Amino acid sequence: LAFCDSGLASQVGAALRTDYMSCNMYNPGGAPTGYWGRFYQGALNVSGGLEFHHAAYSIMEAEKHMPCTDGFQGIFGVGFRQLDLAFDYADLGPTIGKGCPADPAGAVVQPFMQELQREGGPELLGIYWSGAMGDDEGRLYLEGAARSNPHYSEAAVVGQARLGELGYYSVAVQEIAVTSAMGGSWIASGLSCDPESTEAACIMDTGTPALVVPRGVEQVIADLAQDGDPAGSVSFSLAGANGG
Repeated sequence: LAFCDSGLASQVGAALRTDYMSCNMYNPGGAPTGYWGRFYQGALNVSGGLEFHHAAYSIMEAEKHMPCTDGFQGIFGVGFRQLDLAFDYADLGPTIGKGCPADPAGAVVQPFMQELQREGGPELLGIYWSGAMGDDEGRLYLEGAARSNPHYSEAAVVGQARLGELGYYSVAVQEIAVTSAMGGSWIASGLSCDPESTEAACIMDTGTPALVVPRGVEQVIADLAQDGDPAGSVSFSLAGANGG
């Protein structure tokens, strides 16, 4: 959990300040994207009545291409331990793209994972977003509410996807299908995604501000646009947890 407004640091106060910081870089191979900022620890209240008593969160001191415009004020996530790292605090300066420190001081449990573990249930998380910006355009559901809300449809569930846990949510993409506005279709297969390998990972990350596809798929989309027949949809087929 990281807030964009660096001015919040003075409002939070020195009593909640720690000697550690969060540093995350996203969009590997693309434009520098990420942030760094000091960790704070204390109580947080979330709209809707959810309260965290000892939450660890950071306040960004420098950021690049993070969701800090158009009314958005930060990020939250439920990642694996490899991405929940804390580093000894150091001023990294205003430039993003140089990378994070090499040696983490330890790992931090994010507030939402902390809440899921405290409940002692199946640790379910549901996210709904209308696609629009503004108040009341999104919902976050924890535990049983993730399956009992107006936006959840059990009939739409096709099964559990095969996931890797090497930091990001690595998935096994079997096919990528591109359908043009005029009805043409192209399928890319043999993508060699391996959720258990950091060298052949295909990741699903809502924090990355870009949809990255293989060059061949990108070329198909570009050619369609040039020919006046833009892509109508791009769909991904994932391997199931039990095969298939």
